[in-house]
Amino acid sequence: FPPAGHSGNLNDDVAYVRLLDNDGAGVTVWESTAIPAGAIISPLSGIATSKEGVFIDSFVITLTDAQITALAMPLRFEAFLYDAPVVTAFPALAPGVDADRYSYYSAAWKGDQGWFESFNILAHEVKTSNLSVTMPFPP
Repeated sequence: FPPAGHSGNLNDDVAYVRLLDNDGAGVTVWESTAIPAGAIISPLSGIATSKEGVFIDSFVITLTDAQITALAMPLRFEAFLYDAPVVTAFPALAPGVDADRYSYYSAAWKGDQGWFESFNILAHEVKTSNLSVTMPFPP
């Protein structure tokens, strides 16, 4: 670690989370801006970990009742680490092909490493989702 092709500087790495409908097969409903994650994860470089993780950020996502009823459930909340911020407009993330993404992604969900959480939500409902994504660091 860091992976091949990485800039070599963990301090400027960013995290993203996004919300999609139809359990990830549908449209992107919401994306975070680039979350400064490098300063949080860089102290872990060179230290072997297993399932330990560090807190990076939390979010409040507000959708209208009309938006909720128009979406195909379940929704899927995903998290990713990138070597550099994505600079395109919403929806900016395409984690299946983004060159700077280096955390786990599988369109077929094979070998899920806990990088997403699926849930249903109804109009007028407040939902709390606790997505814990851990990325082991080899020694």
